[in-house]
Parts: sequence; structure tokens; C-alpha cells
Amino acid sequence: MAAINVAITKTPVSPTIMLTVLSDTTILPVIAIASFTSFLLTSNIGSLKTQRARATGTISGLTPETSA
Repeated sequence: MAAINVAITKTPVSPTIMLTVLSDTTILPVIAIASFTSFLLTSNIGSLKTQRARATGTISGLTPETSA
């Protein structure tokens, strides 16, 4: 379940935390491994046509040319 969620949303940390808390289990390492494996294997595959690519700028949103 975590791997499918990560493959679609490209967010490996939040499904790991949500599923561990909601299922009230101690299988955090298994869920984390499944999430990060899915993220690495599907990082170049887009499942949603409306999903945007990440910007290549800095954290502040400025590119190196405009910050000087």
C-alpha cells in the first residue's frame, strides 16, 4: 500500500509515517524500505499527467543568475 502511494505521489516520507501511525504497528522499517524502494524505482515514471516537475532553482526560488 505504501509503495503504490509513493509511486503515484512521489512522497516517500509521509505515507511511511501515516501508515505506521494508522495501523498502530511496529513495522516502520518494512514500510520505510518499501516506500524508498518504490520512490527510487519510479522516480522517472510519471503516473499522473497533471503532475508537475520540480523546479531546478534554489530553496528560495531564485536561480543562481538572479541572486547576484
